[in-house]
Amino acid sequence: LNERSLKLAKDLSKTKCNIIFANCDDDSILSKGDDTKNFIYKDESIEELKLACKNNKQVYFFLLSENEDESLASALAIIETYSKVTESLQENIHIYHFSKNKDYSIYIDSTNKGSLDIRCINEYEMLIYNLLDKFPLYKYAKNDIHVLLYGLSKINQTALKTIVWCGQVYNHKLKISVVGKDIENQVDELKIAVPGFFEGLHNINFYNTKTETESLTLVKEKCKDASYVIVSENTDNETMEKGVELRRLFYKVDETFTNCPPIFCYIKDEAKSNVVRNSSKNWKNPNLAK
Repeated sequence: LNERSLKLAKDLSKTKCNIIFANCDDDSILSKGDDTKNFIYKDESIEELKLACKNNKQVYFFLLSENEDESLASALAIIETYSKVTESLQENIHIYHFSKNKDYSIYIDSTNKGSLDIRCINEYEMLIYNLLDKFPLYKYAKNDIHVLLYGLSKINQTALKTIVWCGQVYNHKLKISVVGKDIENQVDELKIAVPGFFEGLHNINFYNTKTETESLTLVKEKCKDASYVIVSENTDNETMEKGVELRRLFYKVDETFTNCPPIFCYIKDEAKSNVVRNSSKNWKNPNLAK
């Protein structure tokens, strides 16, 4: 249980369901949910679960720990326990296991799940799918789509894979530029995982730089026509700084101070996200978003 999982559960608190967080011992977070009666903060016995499922009430297990090994162990233990109950009870049990590691889903798939509803959700994929659904690529393209990925973290790697597929759906030419300081290791990983990115099948250009100044200069020279920007650096602070710097760069690039593509920053901390969002309101064209 953490701040993000508590926020998610509160969004569901008005629905007719029980929400269970397994292996939770963080009293400081638990106290924030005391006003929500349908939260269950500990592992439940089968008899207690039957009571929770009375009158076909749905029960949701959220396994959202930052420690993915613990989440996987909890998911497997829950599956083993409740795969032995009646099918009618199993149909009311939903287990959500969030993981950034796709290999973990193999362990889940290899178990005897019965009629349990088990969903392995990759957080990065979920975020990128939601972003592209809410802010589609074509919406900001004047002619062709030019996506700038600043940094090549795991979420931008996910964005790259998704955008290559998504960009083919629309009647636009798609160009992707990946720019970042010392990203050669991530590029090597992609060469193994997705060799098609390097065989001329898609219009993707990777620019590995040695300094941040070199990266920004390259963006000004090669990507000034970008129509969509996603920024994801190693830390929230770095991402915030680069997002603001890129916004300034794009506003100045044609000396009109009016044109700027939407800039989406991956910021985990809610307070820092609000700082960036509020700062963008001071601009004539506030396109810097979380």
